[in-house]
Amino acid sequence: MIRPIQLLVISSIFALVSPIAQSQRQGKGIGPYRVGMSVGELRGVAAAQGLTELRLGPEEDRDMMGLGVMRVQVAVAQSRVSRPNGESVWQLSAYFVSGNAAFIDVDYGLDSLQRREKWLKRYDAPAEVKDAVQDTTWHEGGAVFHVDRNGRSMSVVDHQGLAQSNRIMVSATGAVRVANEYFRRALAREAETSVDYLREIVTVHFARQRPGDGADGCEPIAPTDYTPGDTVCTLPEKRFPIAAEEFRQGVWADLGVDPTRLSRLYSYVIESSGTGRSSRVLIAAIGDLDCDDVVSTIRIALRPARDAESGECKLDSGEWENFDLFE
Repeated sequence: MIRPIQLLVISSIFALVSPIAQSQRQGKGIGPYRVGMSVGELRGVAAAQGLTELRLGPEEDRDMMGLGVMRVQVAVAQSRVSRPNGESVWQLSAYFVSGNAAFIDVDYGLDSLQRREKWLKRYDAPAEVKDAVQDTTWHEGGAVFHVDRNGRSMSVVDHQGLAQSNRIMVSATGAVRVANEYFRRALAREAETSVDYLREIVTVHFARQRPGDGADGCEPIAPTDYTPGDTVCTLPEKRFPIAAEEFRQGVWADLGVDPTRLSRLYSYVIESSGTGRSSRVLIAAIGDLDCDDVVSTIRIALRPARDAESGECKLDSGEWENFDLFE
């Protein structure tokens, strides 16, 4: 772990190094944020860009890009303004491996297809990437770039640095493959978080019932259609609208769902059957992340809790199921 006195020495040395030498030592990056930067270097750049002080977490073991478990320090800096405006970085995130930034992500907080197009041009994305309105990943000069399909965030991974840190070699094609899996996992976590939120409010809704003696009067929430729609792939932005109106109707309104807490990449459905002890509720998120007709699904099945007392409507914690999570 880098101690404060070491950071002071690094900062002092950094101030004496010429800009040419700095650029030679640092690798690819997003604007002024370059992979290969030390903690002190990235902290200085973030401060110069008007972000809060880079907060560095403790060392922890993480499986980086599917290359193996590495000792990583996670660092975050945020905008000093109260809400994103889309013109400046809302949050900067970085992973440090062996003291150097191996992963950098900039998030502007708001979508912008114009920004996406500007990024793709500036970072020389291949033609097949420029033509696809989806999350896209490509490699260039030892780095792997990733752009959010709507231009909200961009990431760069020092894949050569990661491979050297783990003493393994990975081809450029392999670099894109493992990076894609990494970002798919991030999208899968969005779906899991969304489904878990729905699980919580369905469980609360079920528990509000008072069936009298026994649990036979407990009834699950009514089933729904796929909401807000069947797929994002027919939409220009390949993402459902923010706070889609479909969630303010029918069963979703009865549950009091806040659509801003749901990932806009997925469609959601509730299936239910039975009553009392035979009740079953299935909550699912379904998404075609690459619009290639291959669907990823994450779902949870809820049933009455075995420890429910007489006259209590209580669901268990559920059984999670994943299908084609990474397509």
